[in-house]
Amino acid sequence: MAGVNDKVGARRLEGLGEQGFDFRSTVISGEFDESTPATNRVLHEGIAGSHWVMLKNCSHLSHVEDPQSYMGAVRVFLAQVEA
Repeated sequence: MAGVNDKVGARRLEGLGEQGFDFRSTVISGEFDESTPATNRVLHEGIAGSHWVMLKNCSHLSHVEDPQSYMGAVRVFLAQVEA
């Protein structure tokens, strides 16, 4: 069930694709992030061609909680951008 913050976030993110957000991007979030999976799904779906990585057992500081997985996601993204 989506919380109030999910609904507010979803309204703010609606139509990103219509606003021209079509650049390469990766959304990285934690499973227990303040920015919930529901909100990040809207962000990901609103940016054409984006990729979403949700790190298991992490919250908002996923780069600290699981630096290896976080940097792995960043490396994959950079390899795709540089290709």
